[in-house]
Amino acid sequence: MVSSCCGLMNLQKACIITASIEIVLSCAFLFYCVVTLAIETPLAVEERNNAVETPDPSRFHAMRVVLSGMNALFWIACLFLGFILVLGAKQRDLKRLRTWFVLTCILSVLFIVDIFIEAFSMTAPAPAIASPILGTILQCYMLWIVMEYMEFVAHNGCATIHIKAQQEDA
Repeated sequence: MVSSCCGLMNLQKACIITASIEIVLSCAFLFYCVVTLAIETPLAVEERNNAVETPDPSRFHAMRVVLSGMNALFWIACLFLGFILVLGAKQRDLKRLRTWFVLTCILSVLFIVDIFIEAFSMTAPAPAIASPILGTILQCYMLWIVMEYMEFVAHNGCATIHIKAQQEDA
């Protein structure tokens, strides 16, 4: 149950810590997205109203609203996945662990696509693009920890297998 991927720590505890980090980061970034939406939405409406007066309207604030909305949905999904990982790790539930792993892989690909969209849309400064890149590296490490724990649970039996075996012995 101890693995070198997480500093010789118990894999179950490492998965719970991973889930806790994911929940905290998801809440923080979701708050950031909500604040950005609250600030940018009135500016986008004003920008739209002024677009009639100018022949070449700028859609900077509207683009920020769309990207912040997409990011908010992403962080809501990550928040729910964090709770799924906590339950899966505590209960040694291979089904929940696999669900978290597959959906997190899909969201990681979407996150990388979002990095490219923000980089090429010119709505985000360079430091705002560096943070998601570091987040992607962290996400890959989290995937590695959970993959190791899934292998351990698959080889040593998950909670439902132990319960069924105990019922058959009785």
